[in-house]
Amino acid sequence: MALVVLTGLPTGRIGPAGAAPALGGAPAPAAQAATPAEPWRADPRLHPAVASVAVDSPAFDAAVAAFRATERDLQAARATYAGAVTELDALAAAEIRLRDELTVATKRRDKAAQEAEALRDAVRDLAVDDYIRGSTGLPVDVGLDLEGTTDRRRQRVLVRTVRAEQLRDERRYAASAAEQGAIVDQTTAELAEVRLRIESTTAVRDRAQRDEQRYAGQLVVDAQRAADARLTAPVSGLDFTLVVLDAYVKAEATLGAEQPDCGLRWQLLAGVGRTESRHGTYGDAAVGADGNLSQPIRGIALTGENNTAVITDTDGGRLDGDGAFDRAVGPMQFIPSTWVRVERDGNGDQLADPQNYYDAALTAGVYLCRQGPGLQADDGMRRALLSYNFDTAYGELVLERTHGYDAFTLPSPYVG
Repeated sequence: MALVVLTGLPTGRIGPAGAAPALGGAPAPAAQAATPAEPWRADPRLHPAVASVAVDSPAFDAAVAAFRATERDLQAARATYAGAVTELDALAAAEIRLRDELTVATKRRDKAAQEAEALRDAVRDLAVDDYIRGSTGLPVDVGLDLEGTTDRRRQRVLVRTVRAEQLRDERRYAASAAEQGAIVDQTTAELAEVRLRIESTTAVRDRAQRDEQRYAGQLVVDAQRAADARLTAPVSGLDFTLVVLDAYVKAEATLGAEQPDCGLRWQLLAGVGRTESRHGTYGDAAVGADGNLSQPIRGIALTGENNTAVITDTDGGRLDGDGAFDRAVGPMQFIPSTWVRVERDGNGDQLADPQNYYDAALTAGVYLCRQGPGLQADDGMRRALLSYNFDTAYGELVLERTHGYDAFTLPSPYVG
């Protein structure tokens, strides 16, 4: 099952086989769902009883640090996107306002310029007409009719008065045209600046949106890596990793439901796993987040030497890689012939693999429960362990280690 990180982006199936599908959602810029503070603690692959178990691992700490860094980058990208959207709204409103102001100022400038030009034409026309009428400014001929001379004088006074008024109006309209022209120039410059800011802010918004999508996807990856690193990290207070503890606990839960009278506890499985393979780490092997071993664990050939029974090959080397003699396989060290009789699929991938810890732990539990009920008590455990390995010293060692694990208390289930 994939670890789910609620970022608003779709997530796929990640993790061990047999898991339920991950949750996801459609992307929505600047409207993303909140990301859980510690999504790896809500890992659906884990049994609820171990979801809150503390681990101690530099690799896990580094994975968490990488998740936090991406989380900060995502938050910054979202903030940048939101800020750019807000600024673009304001710039769009400013662009509309400046366009309207430019239109009004342009009309006023053009109208004032037209009025000024019309008045200049009228003044010129009046001057020409006055000249044609003989308004030369020469002394009045004393021989002329006095009444006619007076009319011509009145006419010249009227012309000069009208011309002066037209010149004043022309200057007023010219000044208005110049004033509106300055407003047009200033508004044009402001509009150009706003459009440049719209262009640059749009680029910022688009880049932030791409960053948001990229960081949201990366956050899912980082959360999965942190969850995987947590699964493979040692449990604080135990000598094995969280994925191994999960395998033991799930085996106990499965058999507790199937065979409640058996009384199998995960601590007994841990005692066996510690004794048989150091919890899957024998020979530099490691248990992955899916429970698979990094390399197969196989015991010595059962040739009768080294205090072993003679068991010739029973599986054609399919499980133990040996076509001559059988070898114990996997972290719980099953002889191939025994494995094929009691094998169980512990992780739901439709395959029983002795080199997978979930399968091996559940199969070991099934084998031990054949000697039940009463495996919660020492007598019952001794009886079951003798069937697992007919050696009293072996049984006492496993029993001692089992009680050592009794000191570890599982925390309350995590509630996300």
